[in-house]
Amino acid sequence: MRAISAHLPAVGWVRRPEWVNGVVPSGGPLPPGGVGQIKPTPAEAARKDTGPSHSQRRKTVMTDQDTSSLLERLERIEAALALLVRERTAKEWYTTEEVARIVGKAEFTVREWCRNGRIMAEKRISGRGAFPAWVISHQELLRYQREGLLPARHNP
Repeated sequence: MRAISAHLPAVGWVRRPEWVNGVVPSGGPLPPGGVGQIKPTPAEAARKDTGPSHSQRRKTVMTDQDTSSLLERLERIEAALALLVRERTAKEWYTTEEVARIVGKAEFTVREWCRNGRIMAEKRISGRGAFPAWVISHQELLRYQREGLLPARHNP
């Protein structure tokens, strides 16, 4: 496409972005070369920017109240982010309480699934004296989330 700007007056000639596929919004054909002279409407002429230049604009200064509210909001965002990281961190083994929170069930239900073999779990010493606690591996948690519970075992 050859440059047409050399053949046009410097002021008042532009390409309209809404002139797509050779059609002007009014339905008429596109002017030769895809350009046209635009005269601003009275409303557009009134909206002309007459404000101060960039160097004359006043710089915005944050007040102490603005700063403190910004810091409070930042602290809330950081706390929420820390909670998300804690929840999304993959562990090798999960307690029944953690699995219950992740899958939205009661801890008793998850313990019963472990006891009945509905999910594969192991008993481990947990610091509760002589009573080991159920733990569920990360792979088993992912399997449960994909496939659901294992079939119930029938103990005669």
